[in-house]
Amino acid sequence: MLSKSKQLFMVVLLSILLLGGVVQTVAADEPEANEGQVEATHFRYEPTGTVNTQYLNVRSGPGTGFDKVASVYYGHILYLLNRTNDSTWLRVRLGEGQIGWVYAAYVNAPWDVIAHLPVMANVPPVPPPHVPPEANGYVTVSQLNVRSGPGFHQPVIGTLWRGEHVTLLGRDSRSQWLQVRLSNYAKGWVAAQYVNSSVPIWQLPITEVGMPDPPATYTGYVTPPTLNVRSGPGFNYWVIDRLGQGQSVTIYGRDVSGRWYKVGLPNGASGWVAARYVRIDVPVYEMKTLES
Repeated sequence: MLSKSKQLFMVVLLSILLLGGVVQTVAADEPEANEGQVEATHFRYEPTGTVNTQYLNVRSGPGTGFDKVASVYYGHILYLLNRTNDSTWLRVRLGEGQIGWVYAAYVNAPWDVIAHLPVMANVPPVPPPHVPPEANGYVTVSQLNVRSGPGFHQPVIGTLWRGEHVTLLGRDSRSQWLQVRLSNYAKGWVAAQYVNSSVPIWQLPITEVGMPDPPATYTGYVTPPTLNVRSGPGFNYWVIDRLGQGQSVTIYGRDVSGRWYKVGLPNGASGWVAARYVRIDVPVYEMKTLES
């Protein structure tokens, strides 16, 4: 017979062993930790494009009326997120995470990639230009001619002197001339470079009248070794001719997206070429828009 002390010791020992088995069993039923395993990280594919112009503004909305929020340069990689309904503007993410809008014609990306981008819903309307109730400026040269219109060829109708203040009413389309109201309430035009303005000149409304029509044609030069000429503005149209590197072409205008130019061919026919492969000195948005 075991003594009571030994019996008590055996009971305690048995309890410890049983408790350890229970704990061990519970632990074995729990899911094991990731020993030597790395959970898979799911990356979402984002198509990219590259800037094809020397300097490109990134704006808060799809239009030049929106504020500039950043600038990117030639070769900069953009992550493509959305597009407008007509694909003329792209919503992009910069490498540092900033999001904005850029003009699509200045981004190199496959057309089918852009076409499959989701259309941005609830695009904000273009904000009206913010112009103070009465912008003003003062003359920075000893003597400044006031002319009847925006140009040095316009007649001189008055003179302003250094330090003299004027009310700024508007500007011409190139922001080189300012329409001003003089102290006698007469109106005229002065060269913008000689006036210190209380507001950025681009914020003033364009008050120039009788703006000239765009030229009938433009001249461009083919940049790749071979460029297909198609029967319409898109890669799904038939190839009807080919142009060689350095060949000059007459450009009649662009399609609504700014990605295709209508060009004249040496045989008198016409066709469409991808705009990114033609060098031209005229900004795309200033060119005439043609029907396909």
